[in-house]
Amino acid sequence: MPAGSEKKDAAASRIAELESFGLDSRLSSRVAESEKTFKAMISAFHEAGITPETNNKEAKAGLLYTAITKLGNTVGAKGRHMLFASISDGRVGAAPHVEAAAAWLVSFYRKLGDGVPNAVVKIDEERVTIDQSEFEEAAGVGVVVTEEEITAAVDSAIQENTPALVEKRYRFNTGLMQRDIMKNLRFAEGKAVSALITEKVAALLGPKTEADLAKP
Repeated sequence: MPAGSEKKDAAASRIAELESFGLDSRLSSRVAESEKTFKAMISAFHEAGITPETNNKEAKAGLLYTAITKLGNTVGAKGRHMLFASISDGRVGAAPHVEAAAAWLVSFYRKLGDGVPNAVVKIDEERVTIDQSEFEEAAGVGVVVTEEEITAAVDSAIQENTPALVEKRYRFNTGLMQRDIMKNLRFAEGKAVSALITEKVAALLGPKTEADLAKP
């Protein structure tokens, strides 16, 4: 069998295995391209106790993918296990929480390594003690951002920025507005905030005109 065919077969096998754990086809194809990432993903599934029969495996698989991409090489076994277990049991159940937890763990391990670059950090995991309550606070365990809170925050931002929006119309940088909202609603879903901003701006300004579409 030609080498190219073997490579395609291996990739297809990896994709099928990843999809069996609930990872969507797009992410499965991406992960399958790297043997290192593939092994890390499978290891995360096993450590989290995720199997092809797990309930809600699709959501958990996506969160585990976010976790391994955010943890990098800095976070050791105890930190990884803590995050994977929290995803598995549902305490950490949304991307903003995973990202916050991973950022906290990376910072925690870097402090243990005295700020030494990732490539040369050598930490004795036997001596690592992670405070569960500190981890959960950083991850926002139990914190739920409601649709009403998001709507109120977006409405307030739109009102505050109405003069600039009317003046600049669709050239106004709504990304800055979203950034400010996310600072106050740390665990809100970015996509939900972005979609509502787009909807509210369109309601305020109406359809784009030829002037809006013209190159600046």
